[in-house]
Amino acid sequence: MDIKLGLSILNKPWLVEHSAAMQMLDFWDSIKSGGNWNYQEAVGKKGDNSIYAITQNLFSQSSISVAPQSTVEMQGFKGFDGSLIAIIPISGPLMKSDYCGALGTASLRQLTQMAANTASVRSIIFIIDSPGGTVDGTQSFADTIKSTGKQTIAYVDGMMCSAAYWIGSCCDKIFASTNTDIIGSIGTMCSLTDNTEAMKARGMVLREYYATASTDKNKMFSDAKGGDGKALIAEMLDPMNDMFLSTVQSNRVGLNKETLTGKTYLSDKAQSLGLIDGIHSFEQVISSVGYAYSPQTNSKATIKNIVMTTADVKANSEVYNALKAEILSDEKDRIGAFAEYKGIDAAACLDEIVAGNKFSQTFAAKMSVKAMSAQGLKNIAGANAPDVNTPDPAAEKTEDVKKVEAFEKGMKADLAARFGITAQA
Repeated sequence: MDIKLGLSILNKPWLVEHSAAMQMLDFWDSIKSGGNWNYQEAVGKKGDNSIYAITQNLFSQSSISVAPQSTVEMQGFKGFDGSLIAIIPISGPLMKSDYCGALGTASLRQLTQMAANTASVRSIIFIIDSPGGTVDGTQSFADTIKSTGKQTIAYVDGMMCSAAYWIGSCCDKIFASTNTDIIGSIGTMCSLTDNTEAMKARGMVLREYYATASTDKNKMFSDAKGGDGKALIAEMLDPMNDMFLSTVQSNRVGLNKETLTGKTYLSDKAQSLGLIDGIHSFEQVISSVGYAYSPQTNSKATIKNIVMTTADVKANSEVYNALKAEILSDEKDRIGAFAEYKGIDAAACLDEIVAGNKFSQTFAAKMSVKAMSAQGLKNIAGANAPDVNTPDPAAEKTEDVKKVEAFEKGMKADLAARFGITAQA
């Protein structure tokens, strides 16, 4: 029997959906009676059709990494290095420490910090299926999410209630997976077990003695066990709940106050009340991660090397239009830079343009050497020789010069046609 686990379950405030709290009490009773409890069996082992399995098929292994889901998997985890998207599953009842193979919020916080510190990671997606858990550890985990400096998304895969909602509300966006997801339960509770009669039935009598000055030690819990929970509510539950509500309201600006009394909602209603931002398939959420949040500028910058199919890019109009404009602008600048030197060596300029090479200072230096050499020949020939950098307008243009000018002129229309936008001068 794990004594720390028992102390986490009993006699501590919880931010949890009620049915889950009852299941945790049943679980603890089973362990006290000598029964076995397997985490994977309790939360349901994820199959090949789960979201976790789908992520492995959406993109290459180098672009997306899924964090461990158990303490066993944590032992061999090498981190998120090289991945653009880090996915961190959060499932089952939440406690600060690891329990029965499940990861506690302390370990989940560690994984989040690991993703935040990985240079290649642009976005972190938390897949959440949890009824909530203990107050202890929730705020520190939530604060870590808010301070990542990365784009963060909470994706509901079944349930996101109480402490799990506190955590999810810290993300930039929240999406549900189906219309039947359960969201909310924003409230605080505490379950106390009075086993006095059971102990008497077994012939056991518990006697407690306190130091003379310790008149208030455990008093509110003793009173609550006796049926008077006023002090427990006023001195512990209410202050904790006020902090919970304040944090959620700060994270979700415009949240309907109807949601702050502990109710739970299905996805459609949750969206109308401001608890979530929409209902999407996981593939849609992954495809939409085309931007990374920049805390310095409070804006979004394009991730150029994210792995997205053509269909994914076109489906996201914001990403598509941004890429079109950026590519067209870059190509205009590239061709224009080479065209500046067409009067010196049009053939060389044309070769560089057609090859798709970037304009470089090395190329500019070569052109400058050629120009100076040509100018030297002009000086030798006499003052009446034409300036090499200012071709005679009346002189017939070489074929190479004509090709460069034609390429430069046709480039705008060609790129505009390929990217579906109107050519501009």
